[in-house]
Amino acid sequence: MSASSSLTVSESSALAQASFANTSQVYYQFGVPGGNIGGPALLKNGVIYVDVRGIAEQAGLKMDWDKSGKRALFKGWTKSFAVRIGSQTGVLDGKAVDLGGIPFKSKEDGIYVPARFIVKAFEGSHLRLDSTTNTLLADDLKTFNVFTESSGGRTYTLVKANGDLYVSQGKDTVIKLTSLQTNFDWAGMKIEKTAGGLLVIKIIDSYGEPHINTREITLIFKNGALLRKATFAYQFRGGDADFKPYDGNLILHDGNTLRFIQDDTGNVIDTLDLVKLGGEEDAYYVEGIDKEIILLRGNQNGLLTLINRQTGERTLLYKELLTAKDQEYAENNDVPFKGDTLKFIKRSGDKLYFINDSPLTGKKEVIYSIEAHSNNYKNNTD
Repeated sequence: MSASSSLTVSESSALAQASFANTSQVYYQFGVPGGNIGGPALLKNGVIYVDVRGIAEQAGLKMDWDKSGKRALFKGWTKSFAVRIGSQTGVLDGKAVDLGGIPFKSKEDGIYVPARFIVKAFEGSHLRLDSTTNTLLADDLKTFNVFTESSGGRTYTLVKANGDLYVSQGKDTVIKLTSLQTNFDWAGMKIEKTAGGLLVIKIIDSYGEPHINTREITLIFKNGALLRKATFAYQFRGGDADFKPYDGNLILHDGNTLRFIQDDTGNVIDTLDLVKLGGEEDAYYVEGIDKEIILLRGNQNGLLTLINRQTGERTLLYKELLTAKDQEYAENNDVPFKGDTLKFIKRSGDKLYFINDSPLTGKKEVIYSIEAHSNNYKNNTD
């Protein structure tokens, strides 16, 4: 933080002598990822203090008191600081620092810390005083919220604020794998090591209000280097494909294009145009695939479609497998999502097995015979 952007003690004193000369009440508003955090502050002995608890919680830091109840430790991903009630000396990222004031507790069990130290601790900038509104302002406070997942003796950490992805083994070795340069809300990770030695990390993020938007990011690494990436954003319904190897290859898609990735090398050996196969301008989930068929579901209509990969013939499965009542539901419902309630389970021979989890007729297995329907199609076109 530059000296020119720091609030001085004299400026704090000037604030105390402003239009509200007989009160110690001031306000703060700090810029954080995705918006602002603010509220009342306190002016005491020429220093502006802010209750640090809410800021720390939003930033992903956990607060713990020591046994004496006087020293508070705030700790999170790559960030920690500690302050002691009644002491002007604190600790920031392992180093002793002058806080610029003396922390104190409030009647509501808040812990008030000098605002300048808070901005410094959270790596903010441009600290200044708006004397017209009695508000202390600062920009770009960082957050340290993360998602973690362990696999194979390693811990994978995703930073919510910017999408930085790290891997660590033990306490001392932390390696940055990539930066996705986007923020995350309710994210989770699935991690898998393939038979050919590739590392596949799938990040699923639910965002917006009321969290009907979902984003799936699939990353393929080889020897620590990012080889392939695909992002699939959709609404209403989750595809949640497993991306398991098919015919010795990994499947990677973004809703528009599907790529077959060779295990062990990471090379792209073939691609499919999902929009062309689906027949409509939409984003498509891939819910099943083999050499003969592919099962696609459009994001907008939510209807599962069987496509013959050789002929391009499309079959809307709900019309073939569901009762009239469930067909009407598939065509008209939009809560909790649009489309049918079919879920592909497996293929055995020429039969495709599904579960139809209908809110109208109950949960039951339904079977589609590829050969029987192909014969019907041939007979109808002869």
